[in-house]
Amino acid sequence: MTGNSIEQIPVHDLCSNPMKQSCQMKSDLVAAQQQAADAYARAVTDLARQISVASRREYELLNQVAEMARKRSEQAHTDLENHIAIHGCDPV
Repeated sequence: MTGNSIEQIPVHDLCSNPMKQSCQMKSDLVAAQQQAADAYARAVTDLARQISVASRREYELLNQVAEMARKRSEQAHTDLENHIAIHGCDPV
């Protein structure tokens, strides 16, 4: 240690410290994004499997489920990107 207080360390040096690489919030957001993406993939797969056999009502319901899952996936991705930008975490 050079004896510098944290106030003397340039902000860009603080952003490159090892703490940002192990940010718990980022880890949680990455997990949430993965879960949301997986749910979206399952919803689209279910929709594709049922497209030729489902009634119009069933198809519309499956389509709504897939659309809601898509929106959740996009929001999870945005939440992660915003956290990285604000907190200064390393990108995923």
